[in-house]
Amino acid sequence: LSPGHIAVSRSLGDCLLKQGPCAGVLIPDPHVACLPLQAGMRHLVLATDGVWDTVSLSQCGRLIRGVTCARASELLVETAFAQGSNDNMTALVIQLLEN
Repeated sequence: LSPGHIAVSRSLGDCLLKQGPCAGVLIPDPHVACLPLQAGMRHLVLATDGVWDTVSLSQCGRLIRGVTCARASELLVETAFAQGSNDNMTALVIQLLEN
């Protein structure tokens, strides 16, 4: 596997990395969880493993509290990088509507 090739193949599903000697090295399936919304839930955070490698759920909650969703997304990526993550990092914070 050449540097930079995996990022493209994960997003596009490169057949060459799913067959032959590389089969099984790359797992293109996302981790998905379905959770019911509960009272008090204020945000939905979608982030890549590069963020979750170094940022815990409790730290995430502290980081996003009291700031805009845009700033919260930046803080998550900045914190993951500062704490040593060297994987691809993307974070999206969405404010949930209150009923």
